[in-house]
Amino acid sequence: MQAHAEAPVLASSFRHDSPKAASIRLVWAAVMSNRPVTRYAIYCDDQASAVGLVDGTMLEWIDTACAPNTDYRHQLVVIDASFDVSARSHALAVREP
Repeated sequence: MQAHAEAPVLASSFRHDSPKAASIRLVWAAVMSNRPVTRYAIYCDDQASAVGLVDGTMLEWIDTACAPNTDYRHQLVVIDASFDVSARSHALAVREP
């Protein structure tokens, strides 16, 4: 497989809705890339492995593994059809009620 020099660029629209009991809904706008976006990966608290992986047509993910009175930091990564990967997004800090 040939490596590509252009990884997808993540839009700055990554945000969360108001957290609800035991869940945090993350949303973002579609990302434009030279190649089709095939996946979005979600990371939590700087973990090495993704906690969520959704199809490239999905623009939201709900973290249901949340504990009350706990702070979380989520990041989003874009993966395109050539398996090029964006840098991680800014970290969204949210406190689970």
